[in-house]
Amino acid sequence: TYQTFFQLSKKIEEDPNVNKKKAARAIARFLALHPYNLAQKTEVMIEHFRQVTMKKIGGKAKAMVVTSSREHVVRYKHEFDTYLKEKGYHDIKALVAFSGVVLLDGVPPEYTEAGMNGFGERELPERFATAEYQILLVAEKYQTGYDEPLLHTMYVDKRLDGVKAVQTLSRLNRTCPGKEDTFVLDFVNRREDILAAFQPYYEQTQLTDTTDPNKLYDLKNKIDSFQIIRKPDIDAFCAVFFKNKELHTKREHAQLNALIDVAVERFKAIEKEEHREDFANTLGVFVRLYAFLAQIMPFQDIELEKFYAYSRFLLKKLPGRDPSDIYHLGDEVALEYYRLQKMAEGSIELQKDSGAGIKPVTEAGTKKDKEEYALLSEIIKLLNERFGTDFTEADKLFFDQIEEEMVMDEKLGVQAKTNTIDNFKYGFEDVFISKLVDRMDQNQDIFNKIMDDKAFAAVVKDYLLKRVYKRLSETEKEKSDLFFRDVISEGRYEDGYLPIYDLQAVATAFREQTTPKIKGWKPMPDGRRLNKDMFVAQVVGKSMEPTIPDGSYCIFRYDQGGSRNGKVVLVESRQVTDPETNQKFTIKRYRSEKEALDDDQWRHKKITLSPDNNTFKDIVLENVSGDDFRVVAEFICVI
Repeated sequence: TYQTFFQLSKKIEEDPNVNKKKAARAIARFLALHPYNLAQKTEVMIEHFRQVTMKKIGGKAKAMVVTSSREHVVRYKHEFDTYLKEKGYHDIKALVAFSGVVLLDGVPPEYTEAGMNGFGERELPERFATAEYQILLVAEKYQTGYDEPLLHTMYVDKRLDGVKAVQTLSRLNRTCPGKEDTFVLDFVNRREDILAAFQPYYEQTQLTDTTDPNKLYDLKNKIDSFQIIRKPDIDAFCAVFFKNKELHTKREHAQLNALIDVAVERFKAIEKEEHREDFANTLGVFVRLYAFLAQIMPFQDIELEKFYAYSRFLLKKLPGRDPSDIYHLGDEVALEYYRLQKMAEGSIELQKDSGAGIKPVTEAGTKKDKEEYALLSEIIKLLNERFGTDFTEADKLFFDQIEEEMVMDEKLGVQAKTNTIDNFKYGFEDVFISKLVDRMDQNQDIFNKIMDDKAFAAVVKDYLLKRVYKRLSETEKEKSDLFFRDVISEGRYEDGYLPIYDLQAVATAFREQTTPKIKGWKPMPDGRRLNKDMFVAQVVGKSMEPTIPDGSYCIFRYDQGGSRNGKVVLVESRQVTDPETNQKFTIKRYRSEKEALDDDQWRHKKITLSPDNNTFKDIVLENVSGDDFRVVAEFICVI
């Protein structure tokens, strides 16, 4: 399960043979995982696949992602493609398998398996078996009756019960040369439930507690006490074994077997059968445990890795073993050498800078004065009193730096302008975790306390949430006070005043055919012709800079119809999500392509909403329904 995956990762991180800094960063990301966030799960799966699965079965191993619905398959495919592109991972490609047509949120475009894969459904099994594709995202389809021997890893994000659990997980049981283990990472199901599902079909189904990685060294010490495996044999074996397998000669194969055989002879020399059985059982537990833990987070102990490599093949040659376990050296995975080399360099290949959840978002703030620094020290006092900690005034610098970075985050600033504190906190939490992980090395005690103690973390987050939101809101309020100094509560168009609206209220009112609430009346410069279709509203965000600077108050005019091509407009649609505000309306430069229909009718074949700031991307809508897309108003000018 994912919980076991995390717990083992954390235990391994405490081991002296692990690169702690990199491991701890990865573990912090795991701890922050939101149960419904596909982007975070995508990161965990892809990084695990790259770190572990790709090196299995001679570099040919594949994975299946079992999702809860066809819609989840489509959304996961988008997340996978986005993450792979952002990271520049060109050696992984994902395919989808689902039936019928899917509409996300009930609106176009339509998604099909063939459309997303780029080839027909019947071709999928054969295409997935090639080296071009590595991961298959499924919903019901291919969970049962599918036979792909190279399938090594399964990521489960779906509730599995009874025979369905057995049938699904059994997809991994197909054998092929070089396939020595399998792996399941389950985000949803409990270990006890999977055990219950398998028990009716197997006489002996065992469930063990989360393993302690330190047990490896206990097992190794016990194995050493038999004096069957000796270091000179291990060193000689590994010197040949970790060469590229393409370079292995028949003579070297014989040499490897001979180095294993000397240990087999020592094993045979043990007089008492119970001692031989004890050795074989202990060796088997060690090999299985090491193989399992290495799929969570590879160790840094080169000698332990070499001991494992030797032990694995000795186990297969011990007398009395199942004949099917006999190992053929020509089938070995050459990529094992790659892992050993990376361990020698002291590297753990887990991402150190990947965000999770909502993209970070914030706004510039001002320097703290003495009063603000004094207020910050309150959190140290609060935490010490409530949780019995002994943090000092010096520790407040850690919180100060976290707060300052969050106040300086541009996107978070935009969210503070457009959301209440209750909505603001959702974006805040993900940015908080990201900033915390980035600074974890500066104060390990506070970092560990936040990660290990939910109540403690809640107090810290609540404290910083209020401070960050207050500072960002006050910065905006200063600008707002200046703008509103000449605003009156009631005014008339004919007297040179325009009503001030909130843009979200305008978009909502337009859709619901109601009148938005007026925030006040603003006097306009002399000489401007006004009419009752005009209003004033603030535009938040940088996507239309330099035409509309962030935070500017602008004049708009309700849509008059006619051509809008090239104009800056306010649009509202369920298909639109503004990248800065996360609202279902946006202000962009409008362009459309029309398509003629029967009876002199037409429709928008494609609408492109373009930012003037080239650091942002176009929003492209295709086959747009008039009922779902509305041009609300046209931008006139900045006041």
